[in-house]
Amino acid sequence: MPDPLSDTPVRVLHLITLFSLGGATENTLLTVEGLQQLGYDVEIITGPPIASEGDMFAEARARGVRVKVIQILKRSIHPLLDARAFVRVFWMIREGRYQIVHTHSSKAGVLGRLAARLAGVPVVVHTIHGLPFHDFMSAAPRRLFILAERLGTSMSDRVISVTDTIIRKCISAGIGSPEKFVTVRSGFEMDPYLRPAGDAVALRQSYGIGPQEVVVGNIGRFNALKGHQYLIDIIPDVVKEVPNVRFVLIGSGELEEELKERVRQRGVSDRVIFTGRVDQDRIPLFIAMMDILVHTSLREGLARVLPQALAAGIPAVSFDLDGAHEVIRDGITGRLVTACDQERLCRALIDLLKNPDQARSMGATGREIVRHTWTVEAMVRGVDEVYRQLLERKGLLASGPGEPPRLKKNARGSRS
Repeated sequence: MPDPLSDTPVRVLHLITLFSLGGATENTLLTVEGLQQLGYDVEIITGPPIASEGDMFAEARARGVRVKVIQILKRSIHPLLDARAFVRVFWMIREGRYQIVHTHSSKAGVLGRLAARLAGVPVVVHTIHGLPFHDFMSAAPRRLFILAERLGTSMSDRVISVTDTIIRKCISAGIGSPEKFVTVRSGFEMDPYLRPAGDAVALRQSYGIGPQEVVVGNIGRFNALKGHQYLIDIIPDVVKEVPNVRFVLIGSGELEEELKERVRQRGVSDRVIFTGRVDQDRIPLFIAMMDILVHTSLREGLARVLPQALAAGIPAVSFDLDGAHEVIRDGITGRLVTACDQERLCRALIDLLKNPDQARSMGATGREIVRHTWTVEAMVRGVDEVYRQLLERKGLLASGPGEPPRLKKNARGSRS
Protein backbone atom coordinates (compact mmCIF):
# COMPACT_ATOMS: atom_id res chain seq x y z
CA MET A 1 0.00 0.00 0.00
CA PRO A 2 1.29 3.52 -0.74
CA ASP A 3 2.29 5.50 2.35
CA PRO A 4 -0.14 8.47 2.51
CA LEU A 5 2.02 10.28 5.10
CA SER A 6 5.18 10.41 3.01
CA ASP A 7 5.94 13.79 1.44
CA THR A 8 9.67 13.47 0.73
CA PRO A 9 10.46 13.71 -3.00
CA VAL A 10 12.95 11.38 -4.67
CA ARG A 11 16.29 13.15 -5.14
CA VAL A 12 18.05 12.50 -8.45
CA LEU A 13 21.44 13.55 -9.77
CA HIS A 14 22.25 13.52 -13.49
CA LEU A 15 25.98 13.56 -14.22
CA ILE A 16 27.28 14.32 -17.74
CA THR A 17 30.84 15.07 -18.78
CA LEU A 18 30.07 18.14 -20.92
CA PHE A 19 27.02 20.35 -21.31
CA SER A 20 27.87 21.19 -24.93
CA LEU A 21 25.41 21.58 -27.80
CA GLY A 22 24.39 18.15 -28.98
CA GLY A 23 21.98 15.28 -28.65
CA ALA A 24 23.21 13.86 -25.34
CA THR A 25 22.96 17.23 -23.57
CA GLU A 26 19.56 18.01 -25.06
CA ASN A 27 18.34 14.54 -24.06
CA THR A 28 19.58 15.06 -20.50
CA LEU A 29 18.15 18.56 -20.14
CA LEU A 30 14.71 17.65 -21.47
CA THR A 31 14.63 14.50 -19.34
CA VAL A 32 15.49 16.42 -16.17
CA GLU A 33 12.91 19.11 -16.91
CA GLY A 34 10.26 16.43 -17.45
CA LEU A 35 11.22 14.57 -14.27
CA GLN A 36 10.91 17.80 -12.29
CA GLN A 37 7.40 18.25 -13.64
CA LEU A 38 6.57 14.74 -12.41
CA GLY A 39 7.70 15.67 -8.90
CA TYR A 40 11.32 14.47 -8.70
CA ASP A 41 13.92 16.72 -7.07
CA VAL A 42 16.59 16.75 -9.80
CA GLU A 43 19.84 18.55 -10.60
CA ILE A 44 22.73 18.16 -13.03
CA ILE A 45 26.49 18.11 -12.48
CA THR A 46 28.80 18.60 -15.46
CA GLY A 47 32.26 19.75 -16.51
CA PRO A 48 33.21 23.20 -17.87
CA PRO A 49 32.23 24.16 -21.43
CA ILE A 50 34.46 23.98 -24.50
CA ALA A 51 34.11 27.27 -26.37
CA SER A 52 34.11 25.75 -29.88
CA GLU A 53 31.26 23.36 -29.00
CA GLY A 54 28.84 25.82 -27.43
CA ASP A 55 26.77 24.97 -24.37
CA MET A 56 23.22 24.77 -23.05
CA PHE A 57 23.62 26.49 -19.66
CA ALA A 58 21.38 29.42 -20.62
CA GLU A 59 18.73 26.99 -21.87
CA ALA A 60 18.90 25.12 -18.55
CA ARG A 61 18.39 28.35 -16.60
CA ALA A 62 15.44 29.28 -18.79
CA ARG A 63 13.85 25.90 -18.09
CA GLY A 64 14.46 26.10 -14.34
CA VAL A 65 16.96 23.23 -14.28
CA ARG A 66 19.78 23.43 -11.74
CA VAL A 67 23.27 22.77 -13.14
CA LYS A 68 26.50 22.67 -11.14
CA VAL A 69 29.94 22.71 -12.77
CA ILE A 70 33.04 20.77 -11.67
CA GLN A 71 35.90 22.63 -13.33
CA ILE A 72 38.29 19.66 -13.24
CA LEU A 73 35.89 17.25 -14.96
CA LYS A 74 37.24 17.04 -18.53
CA ARG A 75 36.43 14.88 -21.54
CA SER A 76 40.06 13.95 -22.28
CA ILE A 77 41.94 11.51 -20.06
CA HIS A 78 44.14 13.18 -17.39
CA PRO A 79 44.88 10.68 -14.57
CA LEU A 80 45.61 13.31 -11.91
CA LEU A 81 42.67 15.55 -12.83
CA ASP A 82 40.40 12.53 -13.18
CA ALA A 83 41.33 11.35 -9.68
CA ARG A 84 40.57 14.80 -8.28
CA ALA A 85 37.32 14.95 -10.24
CA PHE A 86 36.33 11.56 -8.86
CA VAL A 87 36.88 12.72 -5.27
CA ARG A 88 34.87 15.89 -5.92
CA VAL A 89 32.01 13.92 -7.49
CA PHE A 90 32.05 11.45 -4.61
CA TRP A 91 31.67 14.16 -1.96
CA MET A 92 29.00 16.01 -3.91
CA ILE A 93 27.02 12.76 -4.14
CA ARG A 94 27.48 12.08 -0.43
CA GLU A 95 26.37 15.58 0.50
CA GLY A 96 23.43 15.51 -1.92
CA ARG A 97 21.80 12.46 -0.34
CA TYR A 98 20.45 11.27 -3.68
CA GLN A 99 18.33 8.16 -4.05
CA ILE A 100 19.23 7.95 -7.77
CA VAL A 101 22.40 8.84 -9.65
CA HIS A 102 21.94 8.79 -13.41
CA THR A 103 25.08 9.16 -15.54
CA HIS A 104 25.63 10.04 -19.19
CA SER A 105 28.71 9.84 -21.47
CA SER A 106 31.84 7.75 -20.98
CA LYS A 107 33.98 9.73 -18.52
CA ALA A 108 31.11 10.76 -16.26
CA GLY A 109 29.65 7.29 -16.64
CA VAL A 110 32.68 5.53 -15.17
CA LEU A 111 33.59 8.10 -12.48
CA GLY A 112 29.99 8.76 -11.53
CA ARG A 113 28.86 5.17 -11.19
CA LEU A 114 31.90 4.23 -9.11
CA ALA A 115 31.46 7.28 -6.88
CA ALA A 116 27.74 6.58 -6.49
CA ARG A 117 28.35 2.99 -5.44
CA LEU A 118 31.04 3.95 -2.93
CA ALA A 119 28.76 6.69 -1.59
CA GLY A 120 25.99 4.16 -1.01
CA VAL A 121 23.46 5.51 -3.52
CA PRO A 122 20.55 3.03 -3.66
CA VAL A 123 19.86 3.28 -7.42
CA VAL A 124 22.45 3.82 -10.17
CA VAL A 125 21.37 4.27 -13.80
CA HIS A 126 23.39 5.03 -16.92
CA THR A 127 22.30 6.14 -20.40
CA ILE A 128 24.34 5.16 -23.45
CA HIS A 129 23.86 7.84 -26.12
CA GLY A 130 26.61 6.33 -28.26
CA LEU A 131 29.17 3.64 -27.54
CA PRO A 132 32.75 4.89 -26.85
CA PHE A 133 34.17 2.04 -28.94
CA HIS A 134 33.49 1.69 -32.64
CA ASP A 135 34.61 -0.10 -35.79
CA PHE A 136 37.01 2.65 -36.86
CA MET A 137 39.39 2.58 -33.87
CA SER A 138 42.45 0.44 -33.25
CA ALA A 139 42.27 -2.75 -31.21
CA ALA A 140 44.00 -1.61 -28.01
CA PRO A 141 41.81 1.41 -27.18
CA ARG A 142 38.75 -0.55 -28.28
CA ARG A 143 39.53 -3.26 -25.70
CA LEU A 144 40.13 -0.60 -23.06
CA PHE A 145 36.78 1.08 -23.69
CA ILE A 146 34.99 -2.27 -23.65
CA LEU A 147 36.56 -3.10 -20.29
CA ALA A 148 35.50 0.30 -18.95
CA GLU A 149 31.92 -0.29 -20.13
CA ARG A 150 31.90 -3.75 -18.53
CA LEU A 151 33.01 -2.20 -15.25
CA GLY A 152 30.44 0.58 -15.46
CA THR A 153 27.62 -1.79 -16.35
CA SER A 154 28.49 -4.06 -13.42
CA MET A 155 27.92 -1.05 -11.13
CA SER A 156 24.58 -0.12 -12.73
CA ASP A 157 21.13 -1.20 -11.66
CA ARG A 158 19.90 -0.46 -15.17
CA VAL A 159 21.45 0.79 -18.41
CA ILE A 160 19.24 2.82 -20.72
CA SER A 161 20.09 2.82 -24.42
CA VAL A 162 18.71 5.16 -27.04
CA THR A 163 18.63 2.32 -29.60
CA ASP A 164 18.13 -1.43 -29.70
CA THR A 165 21.29 -1.70 -31.81
CA ILE A 166 23.47 -0.38 -29.00
CA ILE A 167 22.11 -3.06 -26.68
CA ARG A 168 22.90 -5.80 -29.19
CA LYS A 169 26.46 -4.46 -29.59
CA CYS A 170 26.96 -4.35 -25.82
CA ILE A 171 25.79 -7.91 -25.32
CA SER A 172 27.92 -9.08 -28.24
CA ALA A 173 30.96 -7.43 -26.62
CA GLY A 174 30.27 -9.13 -23.29
CA ILE A 175 28.98 -5.95 -21.64
CA GLY A 176 26.17 -6.99 -19.34
CA SER A 177 23.21 -9.31 -19.80
CA PRO A 178 19.98 -8.53 -21.69
CA GLU A 179 17.94 -7.93 -18.53
CA LYS A 180 20.30 -5.13 -17.49
CA PHE A 181 19.32 -2.99 -20.52
CA VAL A 182 16.24 -1.11 -21.67
CA THR A 183 15.66 1.07 -24.73
CA VAL A 184 14.24 4.57 -24.24
CA ARG A 185 14.16 6.60 -27.45
CA SER A 186 15.83 10.01 -27.31
CA GLY A 187 12.81 12.26 -27.61
CA PHE A 188 12.77 15.88 -28.69
CA GLU A 189 10.27 18.73 -28.69
CA MET A 190 8.23 17.88 -31.75
CA ASP A 191 6.23 21.03 -32.42
CA PRO A 192 9.14 23.27 -33.59
CA TYR A 193 9.89 20.72 -36.34
CA LEU A 194 6.27 20.23 -37.34
CA ARG A 195 5.68 24.00 -37.38
CA PRO A 196 9.04 25.83 -37.45
CA ALA A 197 9.04 29.44 -36.29
CA GLY A 198 10.30 31.80 -38.98
CA ASP A 199 10.51 31.97 -42.74
CA ALA A 200 12.61 29.19 -44.32
CA VAL A 201 12.50 30.93 -47.72
CA ALA A 202 13.87 34.13 -46.21
CA LEU A 203 16.59 32.13 -44.47
CA ARG A 204 17.61 30.58 -47.79
CA GLN A 205 17.70 34.02 -49.37
CA SER A 206 19.91 35.35 -46.57
CA TYR A 207 22.56 32.83 -47.63
CA GLY A 208 22.19 33.71 -51.31
CA ILE A 209 20.27 30.56 -52.21
CA GLY A 210 18.01 31.16 -55.17
CA PRO A 211 14.41 29.90 -55.56
CA GLN A 212 15.43 27.36 -58.22
CA GLU A 213 18.25 25.87 -56.16
CA VAL A 214 18.00 22.73 -54.04
CA VAL A 215 19.65 22.35 -50.65
CA VAL A 216 21.46 19.40 -49.10
CA GLY A 217 22.14 20.08 -45.42
CA ASN A 218 24.40 18.56 -42.80
CA ILE A 219 24.38 19.30 -39.07
CA GLY A 220 27.22 18.29 -36.77
CA ARG A 221 30.38 19.32 -34.98
CA PHE A 222 33.43 19.50 -37.19
CA ASN A 223 35.50 16.64 -35.86
CA ALA A 224 36.96 13.53 -37.46
CA LEU A 225 34.22 11.09 -36.47
CA LYS A 226 31.46 13.19 -38.03
CA GLY A 227 32.75 12.15 -41.47
CA HIS A 228 32.39 15.50 -43.27
CA GLN A 229 35.27 14.54 -45.56
CA TYR A 230 33.20 11.76 -47.15
CA LEU A 231 30.54 14.29 -48.09
CA ILE A 232 32.88 17.05 -49.28
CA ASP A 233 34.80 14.70 -51.56
CA ILE A 234 31.68 13.77 -53.56
CA ILE A 235 30.27 17.28 -53.92
CA PRO A 236 31.97 17.86 -57.32
CA ASP A 237 30.31 14.71 -58.70
CA VAL A 238 26.90 15.69 -57.35
CA VAL A 239 27.25 19.19 -58.82
CA LYS A 240 28.03 17.74 -62.26
CA GLU A 241 24.70 15.88 -62.22
CA VAL A 242 22.68 18.52 -60.35
CA PRO A 243 24.21 21.95 -61.09
CA ASN A 244 21.62 23.86 -59.04
CA VAL A 245 22.47 22.09 -55.75
CA ARG A 246 23.87 23.95 -52.72
CA PHE A 247 25.37 22.24 -49.68
CA VAL A 248 24.84 23.86 -46.26
CA LEU A 249 27.17 22.67 -43.47
CA ILE A 250 25.87 23.71 -40.06
CA GLY A 251 28.22 23.58 -37.09
CA SER A 252 31.68 24.44 -35.84
CA GLY A 253 34.66 22.69 -34.32
CA GLU A 254 38.38 22.07 -34.48
CA LEU A 255 38.35 20.90 -38.12
CA GLU A 256 36.42 23.85 -39.54
CA GLU A 257 39.36 25.52 -41.33
CA GLU A 258 40.63 22.17 -42.59
CA LEU A 259 37.22 21.36 -44.06
CA LYS A 260 36.95 24.79 -45.68
CA GLU A 261 40.34 24.21 -47.30
CA ARG A 262 39.16 20.79 -48.51
CA VAL A 263 36.17 22.50 -50.16
CA ARG A 264 38.47 25.02 -51.84
CA GLN A 265 40.71 22.23 -53.13
CA ARG A 266 37.71 20.48 -54.66
CA GLY A 267 36.78 23.68 -56.49
CA VAL A 268 33.25 23.88 -55.07
CA SER A 269 33.45 26.87 -52.74
CA ASP A 270 30.55 28.52 -54.60
CA ARG A 271 28.39 25.45 -53.92
CA VAL A 272 29.11 25.07 -50.18
CA ILE A 273 27.95 27.31 -47.32
CA PHE A 274 29.46 27.11 -43.84
CA THR A 275 26.98 28.67 -41.40
CA GLY A 276 29.05 28.40 -38.23
CA ARG A 277 27.45 27.34 -34.98
CA VAL A 278 23.67 27.82 -34.91
CA ASP A 279 21.61 28.32 -31.75
CA GLN A 280 19.69 25.20 -30.82
CA ASP A 281 16.30 26.89 -31.09
CA ARG A 282 17.02 27.81 -34.74
CA ILE A 283 17.87 24.27 -35.85
CA PRO A 284 14.23 23.49 -36.84
CA LEU A 285 14.23 26.47 -39.22
CA PHE A 286 17.57 25.44 -40.75
CA ILE A 287 16.22 21.93 -41.32
CA ALA A 288 13.09 23.42 -42.89
CA MET A 289 15.25 25.22 -45.51
CA MET A 290 16.68 21.87 -46.70
CA ASP A 291 15.44 19.54 -49.40
CA ILE A 292 17.55 16.62 -48.12
CA LEU A 293 19.49 16.06 -44.91
CA VAL A 294 22.71 14.04 -45.15
CA HIS A 295 24.47 12.44 -42.18
CA THR A 296 27.92 10.86 -42.49
CA SER A 297 28.95 10.29 -38.88
CA LEU A 298 31.12 7.25 -38.19
CA ARG A 299 29.94 6.87 -34.60
CA GLU A 300 26.51 7.76 -33.31
CA GLY A 301 24.08 6.04 -30.97
CA LEU A 302 21.29 7.51 -33.00
CA ALA A 303 21.72 11.02 -34.31
CA ARG A 304 18.70 13.04 -33.14
CA VAL A 305 18.94 15.07 -36.33
CA LEU A 306 17.61 12.06 -38.29
CA PRO A 307 14.18 11.86 -36.61
CA GLN A 308 14.16 15.67 -36.39
CA ALA A 309 14.56 15.93 -40.16
CA LEU A 310 11.77 13.41 -40.71
CA ALA A 311 9.54 15.32 -38.29
CA ALA A 312 10.10 18.36 -40.50
CA GLY A 313 9.13 16.31 -43.56
CA ILE A 314 12.70 16.24 -44.91
CA PRO A 315 14.08 12.89 -46.18
CA ALA A 316 17.45 11.80 -44.79
CA VAL A 317 20.44 10.07 -46.33
CA SER A 318 22.75 8.47 -43.77
CA PHE A 319 25.54 6.00 -43.32
CA ASP A 320 24.00 2.76 -42.09
CA LEU A 321 25.70 2.72 -38.69
CA ASP A 322 24.48 2.07 -35.16
CA GLY A 323 20.81 3.03 -34.86
CA ALA A 324 20.30 4.88 -38.16
CA HIS A 325 18.21 2.01 -39.53
CA GLU A 326 15.88 2.29 -36.54
CA VAL A 327 14.56 5.61 -37.84
CA ILE A 328 15.37 5.62 -41.57
CA ARG A 329 13.57 3.01 -43.63
CA ASP A 330 15.64 2.63 -46.76
CA GLY A 331 13.67 3.69 -49.80
CA ILE A 332 10.68 4.71 -47.66
CA THR A 333 11.80 7.63 -45.45
CA GLY A 334 15.25 8.15 -46.92
CA ARG A 335 18.32 6.23 -47.97
CA LEU A 336 20.83 4.16 -45.99
CA VAL A 337 24.35 3.83 -47.35
CA THR A 338 27.17 1.52 -46.28
CA ALA A 339 29.57 3.56 -44.14
CA CYS A 340 32.37 5.27 -46.10
CA ASP A 341 30.95 4.15 -49.44
CA GLN A 342 31.24 7.46 -51.26
CA GLU A 343 30.02 6.11 -54.59
CA ARG A 344 26.71 4.96 -53.09
CA LEU A 345 26.42 8.14 -51.01
CA CYS A 346 26.83 10.19 -54.18
CA ARG A 347 24.29 8.08 -56.08
CA ALA A 348 21.72 8.27 -53.27
CA LEU A 349 21.91 12.07 -53.15
CA ILE A 350 21.72 12.43 -56.93
CA ASP A 351 18.75 10.07 -57.17
CA LEU A 352 16.74 12.02 -54.57
CA LEU A 353 17.73 15.40 -56.00
CA LYS A 354 16.61 14.32 -59.46
CA ASN A 355 13.34 12.90 -58.12
CA PRO A 356 11.91 15.66 -55.89
CA ASP A 357 8.43 14.15 -55.77
CA GLN A 358 9.85 10.92 -54.40
CA ALA A 359 11.94 12.86 -51.89
CA ARG A 360 8.92 14.81 -50.67
CA SER A 361 6.92 11.59 -50.35
CA MET A 362 9.69 10.03 -48.23
CA GLY A 363 9.72 13.08 -45.98
CA ALA A 364 5.95 13.01 -45.53
CA THR A 365 6.02 9.31 -44.67
CA GLY A 366 8.83 9.89 -42.18
CA ARG A 367 6.90 12.66 -40.49
CA GLU A 368 3.94 10.39 -39.80
CA ILE A 369 6.23 7.69 -38.38
CA VAL A 370 8.20 9.83 -35.92
CA ARG A 371 5.71 12.46 -34.79
CA HIS A 372 4.11 10.21 -32.14
CA THR A 373 7.05 7.98 -31.16
CA TRP A 374 10.03 10.34 -30.62
CA THR A 375 8.41 12.77 -28.20
CA VAL A 376 9.84 14.18 -24.98
CA GLU A 377 6.80 12.85 -23.14
CA ALA A 378 7.49 9.27 -24.22
CA MET A 379 11.16 9.61 -23.25
CA VAL A 380 10.41 11.01 -19.80
CA ARG A 381 7.74 8.38 -19.23
CA GLY A 382 10.27 5.65 -20.08
CA VAL A 383 12.86 7.01 -17.63
CA ASP A 384 10.22 7.46 -14.92
CA GLU A 385 9.17 3.82 -15.34
CA VAL A 386 12.77 2.68 -14.91
CA TYR A 387 13.16 4.78 -11.77
CA ARG A 388 9.94 3.56 -10.19
CA GLN A 389 10.73 -0.10 -10.90
CA LEU A 390 14.15 0.19 -9.28
CA LEU A 391 12.92 2.22 -6.30
CA GLU A 392 10.18 -0.33 -5.66
CA ARG A 393 12.72 -3.15 -5.91
CA LYS A 394 14.83 -1.40 -3.25
CA GLY A 395 11.78 -0.85 -1.04
CA LEU A 396 12.06 2.95 -1.18
CA LEU A 397 8.97 4.09 -3.08
CA ALA A 398 5.90 5.11 -1.08
CA SER A 399 3.72 6.53 -3.87
CA GLY A 400 1.58 4.53 -6.25
CA PRO A 401 1.13 4.69 -10.04
CA GLY A 402 0.19 8.15 -11.31
CA GLU A 403 1.23 9.84 -8.06
CA PRO A 404 4.28 12.10 -7.64
CA PRO A 405 7.28 9.93 -6.66
CA ARG A 406 7.68 10.01 -2.88
CA LEU A 407 9.94 8.10 -0.50
CA LYS A 408 8.91 5.90 2.38
CA LYS A 409 9.29 7.70 5.68
CA ASN A 410 12.44 5.86 6.74
CA ALA A 411 14.14 5.86 3.34
CA ARG A 412 17.52 7.54 3.01
CA GLY A 413 19.79 8.67 0.26
CA SER A 414 23.47 8.18 -0.34
CA ARG A 415 24.57 9.32 3.11
CA SER A 416 22.76 6.81 5.27
